[in-house]
Amino acid sequence: MNQRIFTLSFHAMLTSILFLMGVIPSLGFVTINPTISFTLMHIPVLIGAYLFGTKGGVYYGFLFGLLSFWQASSNPTGILDPFFQNPIISILPRLLFGAFAGFTFSIVRFLENKVWIKRSLLAIFAGLLTILHTILVLGVMGVVRGNDVLSVLSSVGFNDTYFAFILLILTLNGIWEAMLGVILVPAVAVASSKISSVRRIMSKREV
Repeated sequence: MNQRIFTLSFHAMLTSILFLMGVIPSLGFVTINPTISFTLMHIPVLIGAYLFGTKGGVYYGFLFGLLSFWQASSNPTGILDPFFQNPIISILPRLLFGAFAGFTFSIVRFLENKVWIKRSLLAIFAGLLTILHTILVLGVMGVVRGNDVLSVLSSVGFNDTYFAFILLILTLNGIWEAMLGVILVPAVAVASSKISSVRRIMSKREV
C-alpha cells in the first residue's frame, strides 16, 4: 500500500464516519429538547483538519454543513431546525470552522515535535475551535435571521436578547462539545498521525 492509497483510506474512513453521524441523529445531532441540541460532528472535522491541513478542514467542514442542511431539511426535530434549511446558516459557518481548524492545526503540527506538548496544544485549540464553531453558527444565524429566531424562541418562553441566547447555548452545550474535543481530538489525531508517519517511512523504503 503506497502513501497515496493510505491517505485516501483515511479520507474514506473520516467521510464515512461523518455520513454515519449525519444520517443517524442520535450519533451526530443529539436533541435534548425542542430548543437545545448538541453535535458530535465537529470531532471528525477537527481530526481531519489536523491530519490534512486547511484543505482537509474545508472539505470536512463543508461535509459537516451539508449533512446539517440535509438533516434539518429531511428530519427537523427542533424549533430552530427550519433556519438550518438555509445553506448560508448550515454550511457557511462549518466551512469557515474547518478552514480555521486546518490553518491552526497546520501550525501546531510543525510548531513542536514533543508529543506531550503537541497533545496539550491540540487539546487547547480543539476546545477553542469548538467554541468558535458555536459562535460562528449562531453569529451567522443572528445576522441572517436574528429577529425571526428571537420570535420563535419567545414562543417557548425565551424573551431576552440574541446575545443572551448565544451565551445560553455556549453554557448549556458549547462547553460540553468543547470538552469532548479536548479529550478526543488529541488522542485520535496524534495516534492517526503516528500511523501515517510510519506508513510514509515504510513507503519510502519500498521504493
